[in-house]
Amino acid sequence: IITGASRGLGRGIARRLAEQGMSLVINYAGNANAASETVDLCRARQTHLDQRFIALQADMALQDDRVRLVEQTLNALGRIDVLVNNAGIGPAVRADITETTLDSFTHVLQVNLEGPYFMTQAVAKYWLEQRPDPILPHGFAVVNISSISATAASLNRGEYCISKAG
Repeated sequence: IITGASRGLGRGIARRLAEQGMSLVINYAGNANAASETVDLCRARQTHLDQRFIALQADMALQDDRVRLVEQTLNALGRIDVLVNNAGIGPAVRADITETTLDSFTHVLQVNLEGPYFMTQAVAKYWLEQRPDPILPHGFAVVNISSISATAASLNRGEYCISKAG
């Protein structure tokens, strides 16, 4: 599973993992067309006939969506070996800390911090409960994508920086 894989860094990660022979779930929050483009780009880099690329919608801010994403992945692919927590958003309105709203702060942290934490929890529970044999030589993996903003604060998007530091 690659969260936030419909464009940008997530799309690049998906393309590279497709070249490495992995089947992928391309997660997206709202842009189905971009997710479909990522699926097509992965198919173009496919190295094994049995690879599958599936676009699945889920908003990382919503617990029910995260649970559904794991369930749909298992139904579609039968297993999860790698979780790439890439989905992330900045604030809708960049504002000084003295003007940031609670809604903005909450939403950014739900997607950027709560989302990866509880996605990892859901996938780890699957690994512990099902005990699948790893296909990859190094076993299972969780990769969390952060940002330079974790250590270099921006004056007009404090909630983003805090979420990435987390």
